[in-house]
Amino acid sequence: MKRFFIGIISLLIFSSFFLSVKADEIDDINNAINSLKKDLSSKEVNYQSLS
Repeated sequence: MKRFFIGIISLLIFSSFFLSVKADEIDDINNAINSLKKDLSSKEVNYQSLS
């Protein structure tokens, strides 16, 4: 029974670490998408001013 509780606790610790890593990766992806959107909008403005 003691081994079962140790397994559950270690699983909870591992899953919380895994979820925090996933959240950081999602933030990085969102930041990259936002910077690409800014680059695209500035290029659209430059293209419209050239036309």
